[in-house]
Amino acid sequence: MKKLLTLLGSIGMVAATAATVVACNKNKEPDKKPHLNTIIKKTDLGLINDRTPELIRAAIKAQNDQSVTDVIAKKLVITPNTNAEVMDAKVTSPDFSESVNVTYSIDPNSRIQNLNALKAKIGEANKLITSELEDNNPQAVQDLRDAIKIADAVDKESQAKAAQGVLEIAINAFNKAITQLETANLNALKAKIDEANKLITSELEDNNPQAVHNLKEAIGIAQKVDKESQAKAAQDVLEKAINDFENEILTPETANSDALKAKIDEANELITPELEDNNPQAVKNLKDAIGIAQKVGKESQAKAAQDVLEKAINDFENEILTPETANSDALKAKIDEANELITPELEDDNPQAVKNLKDAIGIAQKVGKESQAKAAQDVLEKAINDFENEILTPETANLNALGAKIGEANKLITPALEDNNPQAVHNLKEAIGIAQKVNKESKAKAAQDVLEKAIDAFKNEIKTPETANLNALGAKIGEANKLITPALEDNNPQAVHNLKEAIGIAQKVNKESKAKAAQDVLEKAINDFENEILTPETANSDALKAKIDEANELITPKLEDNNPQAVHNLKEAIGIAQKVNNESKAKAAQGILDKAINTFKNAIKTPETANLTDLKAKISAAQAQIINDLKNTHPKAVEKLEQAIQKAQDVKLEGPAKAATDQLDKAIKAFKNEIKTPEIENLNALEAKILAAQAEITNDLKDTHPKAVEKFEQAIQKAQDVKLEGQAKAATDQLDQAIKAFKEEIKTPETKINLSDIKGLQLDLGPIANVNHETIKQAFLDKNKNLKEFANLDISNFDVKRNPSGSETIIRIKGNNPRYEGSVRVTFTTNSIGE
Repeated sequence: MKKLLTLLGSIGMVAATAATVVACNKNKEPDKKPHLNTIIKKTDLGLINDRTPELIRAAIKAQNDQSVTDVIAKKLVITPNTNAEVMDAKVTSPDFSESVNVTYSIDPNSRIQNLNALKAKIGEANKLITSELEDNNPQAVQDLRDAIKIADAVDKESQAKAAQGVLEIAINAFNKAITQLETANLNALKAKIDEANKLITSELEDNNPQAVHNLKEAIGIAQKVDKESQAKAAQDVLEKAINDFENEILTPETANSDALKAKIDEANELITPELEDNNPQAVKNLKDAIGIAQKVGKESQAKAAQDVLEKAINDFENEILTPETANSDALKAKIDEANELITPELEDDNPQAVKNLKDAIGIAQKVGKESQAKAAQDVLEKAINDFENEILTPETANLNALGAKIGEANKLITPALEDNNPQAVHNLKEAIGIAQKVNKESKAKAAQDVLEKAIDAFKNEIKTPETANLNALGAKIGEANKLITPALEDNNPQAVHNLKEAIGIAQKVNKESKAKAAQDVLEKAINDFENEILTPETANSDALKAKIDEANELITPKLEDNNPQAVHNLKEAIGIAQKVNNESKAKAAQGILDKAINTFKNAIKTPETANLTDLKAKISAAQAQIINDLKNTHPKAVEKLEQAIQKAQDVKLEGPAKAATDQLDKAIKAFKNEIKTPEIENLNALEAKILAAQAEITNDLKDTHPKAVEKFEQAIQKAQDVKLEGQAKAATDQLDQAIKAFKEEIKTPETKINLSDIKGLQLDLGPIANVNHETIKQAFLDKNKNLKEFANLDISNFDVKRNPSGSETIIRIKGNNPRYEGSVRVTFTTNSIGE
């Protein structure tokens, strides 16, 4: 109260003084405005990027930075010459008299910045292409050249930025393609293994144990292949095993269709005249589902249709058993429950919580449809929970819990741990310091969670020896050394050499951070060594010899007469295999001969499923076209090809298989053509969204809402970092949300800076020769011009009120300032009193 009375007294004195001053000086002429050329002294602005008022204003400030402040610059009225050939502009200001004419030149490079960047990107792309890559990766090189050609044709600045982004995508795709092609066959084999594993179910293991056993055995063999050169043959072997498995477990061709028909009959029996009267909507929904099921004519679609109809039956049964107002009745009860929670006492003590609950009750009371009542009940239930938590929780509950957690963390730190685990202690102290700075209830819960994680990490750190991984690596080195014997050095010199080399590498590792990875590498070397010394040195050669005998036995005089070409091809493959006398090459030769045997068997048998076999091969070829990188760069093309593959997979009959193979082949060719041109539809939309976002930021908002602008600029930068078409859609959506959030945030003013809170503020202005409002304000600015808070302030931002003593006054911020508020008392000395 004492402070309030003092303040009121000061205000009264200041008000009286102001009134007296006005009365004494009412006949004085107003101050004359200074000429604008007193602050805009340099009128030649040099090179600028465009003739817009914003850029001209910025150039004026840059060339006259000592006299033109931000506040003065904002009030400058710029009128560029209407003649596009004349590079000058008229400048005026409401705070200054007359006008100033400024001149400038347009920077020629400013109009082709994006074209220059695109040219540099084209040069970068050209350097990636080498003669070696042209031989080994012709398709990847051609794709990149096509992208370069497209980029090279762009000659407009407005298109260059987007073209640069497209070329960047093509370069990334090229870099990935030349590495991925090195494992193309292994990738295809992995996909085939996954396909095979998906075929095995517990039901089939019970009903077809031998077929499942054979397929698992084939999968096991395929999983052991780790060389690109062997992967294609292994894939063909596994493909044959899959075909054999599918033929073995083949079910009746109409099994799913028969089951669907039975489900349709079951559904029809549920509908009665009574239910049509009492539950017309439920009956209509079930009839619609039956109608859809009756239209299904393909065996491949019948199982899915049966599942859909089964769900419709369940929904129907639930609907006819549930009262038509069950959800509405439950919602009404929930509204009554919510109303009972509100008391006059709570309306006084927790007005916001009561208001939120009343709002939720009001929304729930407006729901008049049974179909919406359940969702409304859930929303009201959450509002009730939030209300109860609000009125039961102390206003500093989270801050109290955070304080307790900080105390817990501090107790963990001991002098011994600071000596033995300095880094762990440092990390925990840093987390404690961050937590101690939190002083808002709304942020305390999150800070508590962060500190909790830091405590857990600290506990784990001090439990684990700092050389645990190095110790484990040492043990692994010892284990490896024990495997090497003189006998093995004589019989398996290469295997021993490889293991010794791996041991030597591991012994050089002396950092804990690298020891785990080194241990894993050595573990693999040990496994390779053991596999090598356990395998007979002629195992592959023996297996190849057996495969040659098997092939020879297939050839009969009758087949030589009836299938001379097939016999010729097999004999040729046998001849090649017989020339292999190197153990290291025998495994691959065996795979090639096995493939030749399969081809021979297919050629000599009646091709009852030849078209289906061709279709399966074409499906595999189509699937091999799709790589993860293309899913990012050409999502639409990939989706179209996947639809074509699915359509082909639905074909189960020999008759339509030939046409399906031709259609899929066309789809593959179309896909290859389509991926030559980058998709940038989503990237273009993202570019447009980025421009829209940037347009939202004005200089005024940078002054009034700096934090909101900073957060928004971070969201824009994140969007600008996206270069892939597959990621652009999500990035566009995220940026759109950021724009909406920014627009909401700038509706509310950010916290203003109070004059009295500015650190280092000088309040003693010293002697003033001629005291008036303007000289006091100018002296105040001069005394504090080095403070960062005064960078955007000038005398127009202040009001002055003096008391009769003439030695002190109150300076305050004008009420309409968006960033500053408050007032301070200043002192000065003078022998002359002005207005």
